[in-house]
Parts: sequence; structure tokens; C-alpha cells
Amino acid sequence: MRHRRSRGRATGGLARAAADATHSVAVHLSAPVTIGAVVLAVVLAIAGGLIAGGFGGWRAARLRPAAALSRVE
Repeated sequence: MRHRRSRGRATGGLARAAADATHSVAVHLSAPVTIGAVVLAVVLAIAGGLIAGGFGGWRAARLRPAAALSRVE
């Protein structure tokens, strides 16, 4: 025989979830950061900036000055 849930208490699960949400548990997380990871991040950031800037400069250098000025908004 199956038990049926009463339709009058449709928010029982929601109320229970809201009551459980008021409790908090402190979780201490740590992520070790080595000097090598910091140096790698800085090198990658500089390399990305140089590549993006170089590509933009290369595209701009291929334009004629009049065509470049006509694209300025």
C-alpha cells in the first residue's frame, strides 16, 4: 500500500528547507599560493597584453590614415 502526501501541506518541504538554511557551518578553506604560481600569472598576463596590443597595433598599421579616421566614432 502506498502512502499519499496530503495536498494541504504542499509547502512542508519548503518550510523545512528554509529552517535548515538558517543554520550555518564554518568551513575553513586554504589554497597555498607559491611564488612560482605568482610569477607564472604575471608572465602570462604580460604575454597576453603584449599579444593583444601587438595584434591591435598590427591591424591599425595596415590601415591608411584616412580609412582609420573614418572608423572613429
